[in-house]
Amino acid sequence: MPPSAVSLPPGPGSLQLVIPGLIWPRQAWLDLTRGLDLPGLAALLHLQAPVLLDAGDTDTLLATRFGLPSPLPAAALRRQTLGLGNASQADGRWLCLDPVHLGFADRYLIPGDPAELALSADEAAALARDLAPLLAELGTLAVDAPQAWHLHLAPGTSVPAALPLPEAVGVRADAALGTLDSAWRRVLNDIQMTLHAHPCNRQREAEGRPAVNSLWPWGGGTLPTRPRTATNAAPDGVPVRVLTSDPVRQGLGIFLGAGGDALPDGFPAAIACENTAATTLILLETLAVPARTADAVRWQQTLLDLDARWLQPAARQFAAGNIRHLVVDFPGRPQGRRLVLGAGERWKGRLAFWRHPARKTLEALAA
Repeated sequence: MPPSAVSLPPGPGSLQLVIPGLIWPRQAWLDLTRGLDLPGLAALLHLQAPVLLDAGDTDTLLATRFGLPSPLPAAALRRQTLGLGNASQADGRWLCLDPVHLGFADRYLIPGDPAELALSADEAAALARDLAPLLAELGTLAVDAPQAWHLHLAPGTSVPAALPLPEAVGVRADAALGTLDSAWRRVLNDIQMTLHAHPCNRQREAEGRPAVNSLWPWGGGTLPTRPRTATNAAPDGVPVRVLTSDPVRQGLGIFLGAGGDALPDGFPAAIACENTAATTLILLETLAVPARTADAVRWQQTLLDLDARWLQPAARQFAAGNIRHLVVDFPGRPQGRRLVLGAGERWKGRLAFWRHPARKTLEALAA
């Protein structure tokens, strides 16, 4: 069956896990997973061979899943999580304009992990106070959280096509920013010059902390028209509850109508999807940054933790019948992988002759 023909199971009682950062080129995958004990992942792969997934990244997968524009309007969605905006196109165009540290790696500027900035509210206010006038021609700056800045775009201002900051970490900044028009290039240059001499940054550097030396423009746009009804958004009419640590994805859940909740520490013991009226979508994105930055040790440790706290409990819940359908997506480039498990696969899991050597099974995820 071609990948385009593999659809999500309809109706309530479905659980969808999305795990980017797991797909590596074949030899790298074999080297990285050699000796790792991954019983949860192996148990799921024993039940069904994964099929190819056309969506190369998580945003494309989510946009396709819910019939939304791609790229997702991250700024407008993130403002939903923060309790801002009126959830309509009348709220205007918004852009994420987040503080970032650009560091050198192999002679190129590379965006650092924004979480490592640990910017305080006072620092954010001090920086924004001096940067807002520089942005006046492009829009109005709003510091809605210390590390979540937004620009309400003025009419006629172009929307940069930069990679989302979480995906740009470890990528060459010139490539990740894309093509900027002259107004954006001039303003960003002025911003970087101002930040270079800013007292706040001098203090941070004296304390051994990374300086905020630029702003990253991404995720611009307006909220689309609400899907089908005001209370749910899935094309099949089933409400979707979103669990994620990312505020943009939480905003997507809020926009869809069934809620966007913070990711718990591990698989919810009482998820019992079969007894709920909603589909649950869980985004597990902890592998993405170590995969993008080729941090092999961190990636291995993260995968072991993910297997223990999420994949093993999910496999047990599925085997026990508490999850009617289980879909596991592994976005990756050039193509990801998808597992679709239902009643037939549950019976396969109870028959020993369906099992394959764990090592061979895990190799199914090598690109």
